[in-house]
Amino acid sequence: MRQADIRHAITNAVDGRRLGRELFFMGPDRAGNLLELIGREAGGELVVFHAMPLRESFRKKYFL
Repeated sequence: MRQADIRHAITNAVDGRRLGRELFFMGPDRAGNLLELIGREAGGELVVFHAMPLRESFRKKYFL
């Protein structure tokens, strides 16, 4: 997964949730494909540690 696609998905997120320390996002990559992203804030920045094409199970669990 390219950093530019991750940044694009966060900047253009369709939805986002905070659950505890984790931040969950759903947003499009530069080609318009939806991604699922999970990250944490660290030192005032968002550190994404999970990024992949959106799975239906992820969407239903966190964004339904």
